[in-house]
Amino acid sequence: MTTLEGGFRAWKEAGYPFEELDLDEELPPSEYLPEIPRISVHKVKAKLDEGANVIIIDSRHGHSYDESHIPGSISIPLDNMSEPYNKFESYDEIITYCT
Repeated sequence: MTTLEGGFRAWKEAGYPFEELDLDEELPPSEYLPEIPRISVHKVKAKLDEGANVIIIDSRHGHSYDESHIPGSISIPLDNMSEPYNKFESYDEIITYCT
C-alpha cells in the first residue's frame, strides 16, 4: 500500500487531474465492490442529523484517522475488516468510508 504525502490536498495543489462528483446525485456502484451499496455524504449527514441508529467506520490506518476523521466515527483499518464484529449488530446500518 502506498500513501500520498500531503493527501488529496497536495495532489490537487500540484495540479494533477481529479474528478469532482456531484454529491447530491445517486452514486453508481463501485467497480471494485459493486455488491456493496454506496451513499452520498449528504445522505450520511441527514441520517446523523435525524439521529438514525448508524455507526460510521473509518477504514484507514490509525495515523490517518488520528489526523482527521468524521466526528463520531470509529477506526477499524481495512486489514481488520474480515474479523466478525458482533458488537455492531445493534445498529440498523454500518457505513464505512475510505474503503
